[in-house]
Amino acid sequence: MTNLKNYISDYSAYIGLSKSVALWSFIILSIFFALFLITRNELILIIGYTCTIITVLINAILLIIILLIFITHLGQKADRLNIFKSILFLLINLPVVLIYSSVTIEILLSHFTH
Repeated sequence: MTNLKNYISDYSAYIGLSKSVALWSFIILSIFFALFLITRNELILIIGYTCTIITVLINAILLIIILLIFITHLGQKADRLNIFKSILFLLINLPVVLIYSSVTIEILLSHFTH
């Protein structure tokens, strides 16, 4: 556990990165989703779904790192609150990913069944 603490001792960079990635992935996925709803272009749907998969992977990796930071800083109250906010910020993307994924899968299935 000491090696882990040393490795992520400067966790402020991870917190800032996680907030930026969460914000930009939310914006990008929302743009793709809106563009698809406006144009009904299947290429936008496929690109957006690919971005969704990449976003899930990146956010999951960052979430694991932030959770490890949270666990290693349990005794520091001020740090816990900031870290907890980062965790919540990453989790905000889940509804967007679920909506985009369900719409994409529904559209793709309707193309294969007709």
